[in-house]
Amino acid sequence: MKNVFAAYAKRGLCLLLCLLMAVALLSGCAGGDSDKDGGGSKGDDYQKETVTIKFGTHARHDDDPTYIDPVTGECPMEPEDREAYLAAMEAVLDTYNVQIEWVEYTKDVQTDVLRSLLAEDPICDIALCVTDSQGILLGQNVFQELDEYKYIFDDPDYQWMWVDPIMGHNYILQCDIRLTTSPLAFNITMLDAVDALKDADGNTVYPTDLYKQGKWTWSTFRDYLQKVDAYWGNKTSKVTGSKIWAFRPTAQTAIRQAIHSNGGAIYTSEGGLVVGQKADLEAMEYLQDLYDSGLMFCKTNSKTYMMDNQVAAAEDFANGQSVFSTLYTWGTGWVGGDLADRGESMGLVPFPIADDADPTDAAYNEFSFVSDTCSVVRGLSKERTELALKAYALYYTTYYKTLGGVESMSTYRKDTAEAAALADGYDIYHEKIGEDIIKMYESMYGAPINDLSSAVSIHNQYCYVAVGSLTKQDKGYAVNIQEELPTLQAAMNTIQGALSSGRLVDIVPPAITAKPIPVPVGSTAADVQALLSQYIKVTDAMDGDIDPSTATVDVSDADLNRIGAYRVAVSAYDSSLNEAKVNVDLYVYNASNKTKPTLTIKSNYRILDLDEDVAAIKWSDFVASAKDADGLDLIEKVKADVSTLNTSMEGEYDVVLTVTDFAGNETSETITLTVLNY
Repeated sequence: MKNVFAAYAKRGLCLLLCLLMAVALLSGCAGGDSDKDGGGSKGDDYQKETVTIKFGTHARHDDDPTYIDPVTGECPMEPEDREAYLAAMEAVLDTYNVQIEWVEYTKDVQTDVLRSLLAEDPICDIALCVTDSQGILLGQNVFQELDEYKYIFDDPDYQWMWVDPIMGHNYILQCDIRLTTSPLAFNITMLDAVDALKDADGNTVYPTDLYKQGKWTWSTFRDYLQKVDAYWGNKTSKVTGSKIWAFRPTAQTAIRQAIHSNGGAIYTSEGGLVVGQKADLEAMEYLQDLYDSGLMFCKTNSKTYMMDNQVAAAEDFANGQSVFSTLYTWGTGWVGGDLADRGESMGLVPFPIADDADPTDAAYNEFSFVSDTCSVVRGLSKERTELALKAYALYYTTYYKTLGGVESMSTYRKDTAEAAALADGYDIYHEKIGEDIIKMYESMYGAPINDLSSAVSIHNQYCYVAVGSLTKQDKGYAVNIQEELPTLQAAMNTIQGALSSGRLVDIVPPAITAKPIPVPVGSTAADVQALLSQYIKVTDAMDGDIDPSTATVDVSDADLNRIGAYRVAVSAYDSSLNEAKVNVDLYVYNASNKTKPTLTIKSNYRILDLDEDVAAIKWSDFVASAKDADGLDLIEKVKADVSTLNTSMEGEYDVVLTVTDFAGNETSETITLTVLNY
């Protein structure tokens, strides 16, 4: 999983590892002894003829060291990464005479792999899969069972790649040693300001202190948050002016961590679906108490309960709007930088375990790990599968060992965890708890995947229920989860049925994109249905564009005889009978209206960047409101005359914004935009 924040974190790590890597390369350790055949030596599987094994990826520029950007003529990878990947490719070629070729998906992994297998022309041998795509892919039955190849991963350097069974068999492998996890991050400086957290000598008692003493439990954390809230809860952020929260995670992350810290899970390889039982019921009760007490805050969307994300939580934490948060390991370096700019720093600690938990019991896991993964596509011969897996294992292990300049993966984890913690923005040089932070980072660095709910595509469905229960509190979690269990189980049964079917299965519904639908007051349901195809587009991964007239609209929640804005449900099916549903805005308007709409421009609006793409500008961002005579919202109908706008040159430009209501009446206003190279 890579994005702009990952780049920040990686850059810091690479700077610290650069010297080690240079020494490793000069000493010829690129191949190391990554493989039981001796790393760079020719193994038993060495081919007389070179065999090409294709790795599929969403982004060649991130994964393929041979990729050259067609615009710049350069490889976009960090030099250290590229050298390590090239060394890995060389080791695979030298050991097995296997040439690794990277192939980029044209759409996405779930679409391209299924399409290519249906055409009997696999796009790749090994497919890299982003988190949350694995369940769809398993439901399509496009991956091979890997049970019989476990012996390849018995090598100590390879063991970290092997993942527990899913639906009774092994299908996925780990490829990224830096797993996606969300430990508790805390603002050290903000804790130092709270006198109630100090001991008799005036020293702050940090969460890491309590953790080392075996006292970092649910009740301790709650008491700790109360003291934090008593001091910071009535203050506002110096950066944004917004209220400061004691604990601001994403709800779905806090839920997952709390369940694991109570010895539970959403899905396990041994027990299948295990929600609605003691572990998650107690965890949700604990979080509900924090939420209701105002000690924990999380943003949600009333329609999906899933709008909030890790980046939003990280931004709030970076802006001093929270004292505790949950930060992904791949995206925290910039947060630490923002804090450092204000003279602050951050630490981390595992999520607290339940009060009655045994800290030595492995079932009580303070971390929840998910990750991008790799799998072998169906249809490969046993010999090719075996060769592909050996090449895969040697490739990724050689990459990490070369990057770290080490001889084993155990050494890599130990030697680079400190650098990774620093790159992720944590204050490892703090005079009191710097060493504690390093040790805690080591405890989660290179750990195995332990949360398989994403891999069976029930994580989002589960979180919809859990987050909704936490923040909406309609019937409460215990009732809601029991009502949802059949749906969750049905989703798992669908995957299980596909895996046991022996055939490829299309389980991906079509995608519906829609614009608001305007209809005159007094229209009928048939009138809306007749207009539907003008305002929606239906596309499917397998079928391509689907005739929009085959979609249906349910207007039962709209009063077509009364002017107003309504939400209607639009449904469409693909040829495999997968159903897609979306809610679409329906505007019932007065066709006889002759009054011009109102258009109010914002008092302050943003500056345009030099060379900004004019076609991508959202003109509604410059408008405070746009309404017709009956109050119907027209803001998304605002258009601009950009004939005089030239973003390639700094200066001020007059742009005319126009809004037209559903009856054809229009209003225009002129705004002055500034183009600046800032």
